[in-house]
Amino acid sequence: IHRAGRGARYFWKKVKKDVKVPVLRDKIYTETAMSLEVAQDMVPDIRKKITPAKYDFEIHIDVGPLGPTRDMIREVVGMVNGNGFTAKTKPDSWGASSVADKHT
Repeated sequence: IHRAGRGARYFWKKVKKDVKVPVLRDKIYTETAMSLEVAQDMVPDIRKKITPAKYDFEIHIDVGPLGPTRDMIREVVGMVNGNGFTAKTKPDSWGASSVADKHT
């Protein structure tokens, strides 16, 4: 959650798995699905407490046009948009890039 001029807050969940996800595509889909799950749980409550026109809810996805994830952009953006949220990708997904770099 980013509040311009007032900082930001993100939600991070450590998931223990016996097997590491070997395929980047699976990792990106999993991360996107988890972001959608959190947003679907939180956003309805947040919308009840704020002026809806004042805020735009975005999900920042760690994919971009220059790296190995470039072929996935349309797919994961479609997942996010199809669930009623605005998707941001690199270079505009500063939230995903910052958090991913911090925790990986």
